Amino acid sequence: MTRRIVLAVDGDTPQAVQLIEWAAENLNIRPKKASGGDEITPPEVHVTILYVTLPPQLPDWGFHALFTGDKLWEEILVENQKRAELAAVNLRELAARLELAAGIKTRPGDARDVVAKYVKADKTDLLVVGSRGLSGAAGMLMGSVSSYLVANAGCSVVVYRGAKADA
Repeated sequence: MTRRIVLAVDGDTPQAVQLIEWAAENLNIRPKKASGGDEITPPEVHVTILYVTLPPQLPDWGFHALFTGDKLWEEILVENQKRAELAAVNLRELAARLELAAGIKTRPGDARDVVAKYVKADKTDLLVVGSRGLSGAAGMLMGSVSSYLVANAGCSVVVYRGAKADA
């Protein structure tokens, strides 16, 4: 039976790189070498790195059209797409360097909705997400993507908090 694992990231940020490195090291999802040098294949696993891009947004002041014409908005969208494509290339290179056979998917939208819908459609067994660590008023106002996904993903969820800083 194939295990389906999704690593949800916010691009090629240092936190995303740490999350992918942690998953590769700890989830038995890449080949290992036996003492005789033979490769030991992990159980059948399908890994997807899901990068959710937040579409660029302008404040809804009602008069923003005065300051941004269609051409400028198109340029903003094209630049956002270029950044997403570059991040996907970097994620693909990271996976190759880690000897991690993983598909890279890029989806625009709100991370909570996009990831929750993706893992349900994919019939994901395990979702790994990062924790940005918003706390206090910011956490209450913004909400937590990881908290939302723990409650709504429909599969097991690991919230990776990142490497601890030296005190």
